[in-house]
Amino acid sequence: LVDPSGLNSTSKSQTPHQNLTPIFLSEMNPTKQTLYKGRILKGTILEYCIPSKSAMTLIMDDKGDIDRLLLYNYIDTNNVKFLNEKLWPGVRIEIVEPFRRICADGKPAVRVDDGGTVRIVAEESRRICQCCAEKEGVEEKGGGEERKKVKLSKCGSCLKTFYCSGQCQKLDWAELGHKSVCNVIKQWKDI
Repeated sequence: LVDPSGLNSTSKSQTPHQNLTPIFLSEMNPTKQTLYKGRILKGTILEYCIPSKSAMTLIMDDKGDIDRLLLYNYIDTNNVKFLNEKLWPGVRIEIVEPFRRICADGKPAVRVDDGGTVRIVAEESRRICQCCAEKEGVEEKGGGEERKKVKLSKCGSCLKTFYCSGQCQKLDWAELGHKSVCNVIKQWKDI
């Protein structure tokens, strides 16, 4: 099977990009339209890929900031389905030499034109809160103490998106865009 996405899956034996300096969304000025050479953006995928002029998803960086991630050259439905098998909510990725810009709609986004610059570093549970990336299960304090149990609820419409609270669900619906992608996600029953 040929990987049409060009994404690089990473095994534990591969060495990380040691010569690249981490960068966060807050450090990337989208009005400058700069390719951040020598830098690496690390984050967690929050949303399934939605096709438009690109394949769009959401990424949360390691400081908790969220932005759109636009994967260009993937508008073929089969490629988007393949991307959703690789980049589902909860997957940790690294983007080498990221590019962030203001899009035609006036909002910022991280743009990827070459899938070879995206590296999957950890395939975590698909069951994370769509809004804050809280994981389902028991979280621990230092020393192995249990902190709290997190129970996630599904979106009642698409049945694929999870939330830790009503507050997160409302925020995702109103401000982060789940309202606009919910029907599209519903169409992919096998994801």
